[in-house]
Amino acid sequence: MRRLSFALLLLCVSAVALWAADLPVTDVVLFSSGVGYFQRAGTVQDNATVELSFKTDQINDLLKSMLLLDLDGGTVPEVTYSAQDPIAKALQAFAVDITDNPSMAQLLNRLRGVDVEIVAATAMQGKILGVESKTKQMKDGVITVAVLNLVTDTGIRSVPLDDISSLKILDPRLNCELQDALQVLAGGLDNQRKPVLVSFAGKGTRHVVIGYLAETPIWKTSYRLVLDEKPLLQGWGIVENTSDIDWTKVHLALVSGRPISFIEDLYTSYYLDRPVVQPQLIMSIRPVTYGTGIPGNELGVVNGAVPNGTNAVTGTPAPSASPYGASPYGTSPYGTTGTLTRPDLSLSYVNGNVNFDNNVRSTVVSAALAHDLGEGFEYAIKEPVTLARQKSAMLPIVSGPIEATQLSIYNPQVQKKYALIGARLKNTTGLHLMGGPITVYHHGVYAGDATFEDLQPGAERLISYAVDLGVTPLVRNDADQTVMPPWDQDNDAPSPPNGKAQQATPMGDNIVIYPPMDNAQIIEIKIVNGQMSITRKAQRTVTYLFAVKDGKARTMLVEHPFQPGWTLVAPAKADEVTETLYRFTVPVSADKVAKLAVTEQKVVEQTYVLSDVDTPTLLLYVKNEHVSKPVRDALQHAADLRNHLADLQQQRTDAEGQIVTISTEQDRLRRDMGVLDHDSDLYKRYVAKMNDQETKIDALRATIDDLRKQQDAQEKALKDYINGLKLTGGE
Repeated sequence: MRRLSFALLLLCVSAVALWAADLPVTDVVLFSSGVGYFQRAGTVQDNATVELSFKTDQINDLLKSMLLLDLDGGTVPEVTYSAQDPIAKALQAFAVDITDNPSMAQLLNRLRGVDVEIVAATAMQGKILGVESKTKQMKDGVITVAVLNLVTDTGIRSVPLDDISSLKILDPRLNCELQDALQVLAGGLDNQRKPVLVSFAGKGTRHVVIGYLAETPIWKTSYRLVLDEKPLLQGWGIVENTSDIDWTKVHLALVSGRPISFIEDLYTSYYLDRPVVQPQLIMSIRPVTYGTGIPGNELGVVNGAVPNGTNAVTGTPAPSASPYGASPYGTSPYGTTGTLTRPDLSLSYVNGNVNFDNNVRSTVVSAALAHDLGEGFEYAIKEPVTLARQKSAMLPIVSGPIEATQLSIYNPQVQKKYALIGARLKNTTGLHLMGGPITVYHHGVYAGDATFEDLQPGAERLISYAVDLGVTPLVRNDADQTVMPPWDQDNDAPSPPNGKAQQATPMGDNIVIYPPMDNAQIIEIKIVNGQMSITRKAQRTVTYLFAVKDGKARTMLVEHPFQPGWTLVAPAKADEVTETLYRFTVPVSADKVAKLAVTEQKVVEQTYVLSDVDTPTLLLYVKNEHVSKPVRDALQHAADLRNHLADLQQQRTDAEGQIVTISTEQDRLRRDMGVLDHDSDLYKRYVAKMNDQETKIDALRATIDDLRKQQDAQEKALKDYINGLKLTGGE
């Protein structure tokens, strides 16, 4: 009966499918973030069901993004599709449990009491009593075999499982359960297309729209630049139809931007673990006293609604009619009778095309899809596009004049020995240009390839497409070290400015030698409250020289590395500044060496505790001619105080050392006196010597005590002097 009902259900579904409307793909919006918006539009008659087919891995995007609209007064009551219950969970719903891949013995034990028919040495029927393990004597030893115990009309029969050639479950219900469980297992391996049924309810002929997102290949751009008297730019969009649906006269839009897009598994069924709670005996519930509620009119409720869109419970403003605000795709490129270009508004049908309207939003509640396009922009293909499944196409997106100025670009960190031929593009097309590769033709001849990033209308961007072999660069740092390729041996390039050929040194990866801050010029020293602040200025100059050897004047654009903390001194300002570079424009004539000297400086302030600075360091600042005389005199006096303090410390150390020496000598005398006769002359001599030493130790201890007092006074004098200084001096 159960399988008959299922068959009738399939028959009903098939009958509906015969009446289903055919909604072709009418609009495709491809995003550079790897998703595409697909819109189907058409008409339905009365109550109808549209059957769509999707790959299993597309269902999640479909459930998250599907937009359904019945534009002529109808409704969308439901969307149905096959559930994706976890296989282990689905198998648990069947009477025959095969979740853990049971063996034959385990499966038969789970079917205890079930009527079966087996074929072994003979055929027999009976109820399964169970499966047990028995030992069997063999020539090579004892083995364990599984034996099925079967309750038959003639008694209990034991049959080894290895002897059973076939087994049939006689209970039709359990047999169907096992077949259905196996079908669920097979379905888990099925990665083919899944049907999705969309129901539309209403009367008469109505226009309907189905929109959804799906993963698509990233569309790409490719450009051609013709550098002649009037530069020309031609751009192509490269699109791919990797679906299994032909695009027939669809309105295609290409959007460059980064909408937030993600995949969430909405297709798979999930279950939460619930705690097991034991029943409890509880007393009768006492009467409950509730707090006083807030009257509705306190919030201004009128006929169940709140004026000005205020929520009657929270008092907060209600959301606006359109939660998406302005269209993320811009205005429709198809005019007043164009098709869908934003999936968040209601639609109406005009002149055979779908348009937006505001009177049918209530037909269905669609899933919200958040967009963050940033500087996204859209290329709308004006003519309908036909593209067969699994095919690609190049579609024109821009063609027209563009402003381009040729120049040579030199950046030693990009190319050490040569400049690059390039151009400065100014986007005068009026369109946003999505970044991509660009092939350059000059006077009808291929000149090279380049690439550029997204370019807004009116913005400028540099490109370089070839090596400039007609100019020789020379770079010098402050030490006048040449870091360049050698001047041409053929002498066809102008001589260096000093008229002498110079030996080129190997060019390293870092062409700029930065002066260390320790050798930088001191411009100010401050001494306040015992702290000395020293301000130093480092300066560096890099000189760029360019010599033309092909007899053609050119404009050189020099890219000089920019580092935070360094300030440009000369030239006064750069022509351009990026996050990492200064750019300077240098005209280069055909018969002279062009020169650009870039000077930068860095000012650093370091603070020290003056009492911690050693005397030699203080004397270095005293001798520095960039330090003012009052500061030098103060540092000299501090050094003198430190020298006097050091002298007292040395005297004290010497006195303490003498006591140690005498004490060591006395230890030796005591050891020798221990073996001498007290009446001997040597013993008496040792006694007299030790008496003199004790007198000297007493004098030394008095000296040490005095030196300690002098040292304490000197330390205080030094500290008071340092803390009392308030001086500023420098250039």
